[in-house]
Amino acid sequence: MTVWNEVMLYFLASPSTYRKILCVLNHRSERRGETLAAYYVRIYTHLIPEGVEIWEFDEQTSLATRIFPPQ
Repeated sequence: MTVWNEVMLYFLASPSTYRKILCVLNHRSERRGETLAAYYVRIYTHLIPEGVEIWEFDEQTSLATRIFPPQ
C-alpha cells in the first residue's frame, strides 16, 4: 500500500495531459472477500488524484477490468 500511495503522488505531479493507469494483479482476500485493489480504493480514495484509472489484471483469464473510477 505504501508504494501505491507513492505512485499516487507521482500521478499527481505528472502532467494532466497524460493518461494515468495503475494496473495491478487481481488478488482476492479470502477473509475480506474483496480484491486488493478494491480494498485500496475503499480505504485510500482520498489519495487518488482526478484522472487516475485503476485496473485489475486476472492472470487466469487474461482479462483486465477497470475498477476505478466506476464505469
